[in-house]
Amino acid sequence: MDGAQIFVAYTSGDGSNVTVSPRIGTGYIMPRHNADAQITMLEGTGVSDGMMIANFKCTNCNSWSGGTMDFTDNQASWIHAAYTGSSINSDDTSATIRQHNTAHAAFNWDMTSAKGGSSVNPFVDSNTTPPPSTGGGQGNGNGNGNGNGGNQIEPSSGPFSMTMLIAHGVLASLAMVIFFPLGSITIRLFSFSGLIWVHAGIQMLALFLLTAAVGLGIYIATKLNYLSEYHPIIGLVVFALMWVQPIGGFLHHLGYKKHGRRTIVSHAHIWLGRALITLGMINGGLGLKLADNSKSGEIAYGVIAGVVFVAWVAVSLFGEFKRTRAPLTQKHRAAFCQIMDSIYPNSVDVPMSRVKFNVNTEYAYLQNFKILQNTFTKHQVDRPVPVESLIKCKMQDNLEFLQWIKRHWDQFFPGGDYDAISRRKASGAPPAAAAPRAGGGAARRAPTGGAAPRTRTPQAGAAAGGAASAQLRQENDVLKETVTGLERERDFYFSKLRDIELLIQQAMEAEPELEKDEGGLLKQIQTILYSTEEGFEIPAETEGEVEEETF
Repeated sequence: MDGAQIFVAYTSGDGSNVTVSPRIGTGYIMPRHNADAQITMLEGTGVSDGMMIANFKCTNCNSWSGGTMDFTDNQASWIHAAYTGSSINSDDTSATIRQHNTAHAAFNWDMTSAKGGSSVNPFVDSNTTPPPSTGGGQGNGNGNGNGNGGNQIEPSSGPFSMTMLIAHGVLASLAMVIFFPLGSITIRLFSFSGLIWVHAGIQMLALFLLTAAVGLGIYIATKLNYLSEYHPIIGLVVFALMWVQPIGGFLHHLGYKKHGRRTIVSHAHIWLGRALITLGMINGGLGLKLADNSKSGEIAYGVIAGVVFVAWVAVSLFGEFKRTRAPLTQKHRAAFCQIMDSIYPNSVDVPMSRVKFNVNTEYAYLQNFKILQNTFTKHQVDRPVPVESLIKCKMQDNLEFLQWIKRHWDQFFPGGDYDAISRRKASGAPPAAAAPRAGGGAARRAPTGGAAPRTRTPQAGAAAGGAASAQLRQENDVLKETVTGLERERDFYFSKLRDIELLIQQAMEAEPELEKDEGGLLKQIQTILYSTEEGFEIPAETEGEVEEETF
């Protein structure tokens, strides 16, 4: 209503009369008082039964700064509106007023039907009988008085309730300030099976709320001729692009599953979403400005939107940091699966086609842990996978699990060739950066007898002493590994026997009668522990030598 002439009526200071304040519309701020308007209050003005009656005339309202009015026009454009709430009770014509909050509308009025004159009060003059009317309105008679309109008010744009405007704002705020950022935060902050569908569900809920808000907004903007304002234009652009996002998200998901990384569609989907959420939050503030909302409402929206925006940006940055860090810490989890595949080279045992090597989100590489745990279960490996500790990249837990994997491979690798590169290709992993030398892509080992651990035998390089020395080195390495394995096994079983010996000694010290019972279980176990093979002699102790107990 920029430049419109407005007559504002509110209760006077004592609450028993009416103050009429002529004002000029100034767009999105409170209309300012028009001191040039010459207003004269007429008889009959006052407050009766809770209703204000304002009878007045204006002697120069046919023109004002910003517009004019033709009193001979039979289709003059007017607007009526009201505010329901606490009374202002002021005699100041520049008093602060609030935006209307009840039904308002535009209507056309036949000015030629106005009654009055320079010396006539049409409201109380008994000689003047206004024509019958089914509606009321404001009008100027002969340029110097106000009268009751004789025509019915016919809204040219149709009235709408304040509830529709509030519903539009609430639905749009829920979508742009709450649910769209929440869906983005969820996909970055959490990691569990089915997370992608939770993200999609939240975003689709937000999109449906936005659709309802835009429908109400189009209706309201059409009725008030606001479609050319910034707020509805930006809102329609954001709304149209938001409906592209589900398609982009679906293509992003397919591309990520196929390539194991973000594609051009992924980047377009992510950055378009970020731009639209930011623009939507800003447009909410423009909507409050257009609706001339109260300062408290604008502040409340700004605080909530600001807090959500900061949290959303922080989580987005954290998600990007975690994603870039993941390849450095998570790829060896897929290598665990390949180690087990080398031990059990059966495609049924370890489905390498389902192992993902290029993972950079938790919900993606959790699948590798599931495959690893299922392999353990299938081969009755009594070792739980500490998924949570491994995911959090705790050094001690990762080191211990890696050591256990190495020992398990030493004990159960069947020997022979294992082409790791070809097995990785079966899983969809990228090819090696450079072609390996002959035999470089396969693990080879020579099987050994007994319970000795079997480890991968280093491939002979360019032998300085020729093929014979290379063969000797290889055999020497095998023997060294065999001796190391035997010593490890000896120490392992000795420690177990020592523990049993200590338990028996403690039991006999606690109950001396057990030591005298030659047929008792503990005495029999002790006899077995201290027994020697035929021909074995215990070395004599050197005089003065102090025996050191082994713990």
